[in-house]
Amino acid sequence: MHALPGMELTGADGSRPSSEVVGEYFARYERTFGLRVRRPVGVSAVREGAGGRLRVETSEGVWSARA
Repeated sequence: MHALPGMELTGADGSRPSSEVVGEYFARYERTFGLRVRRPVGVSAVREGAGGRLRVETSEGVWSARA
């Protein structure tokens, strides 16, 4: 498991399934940084966009992303 930028993954209980540990870590990360995550979202295409960005076409609209 790898830590996300700005928040280390510490104190993981090795006796618990990784899916639980990672899911809780992601939820904590979203809360900590005030991320507005939408789910579920289906991605239909990822294409080259303007200015070196990516154009991400989803069931919730079209998004522009750096990575």
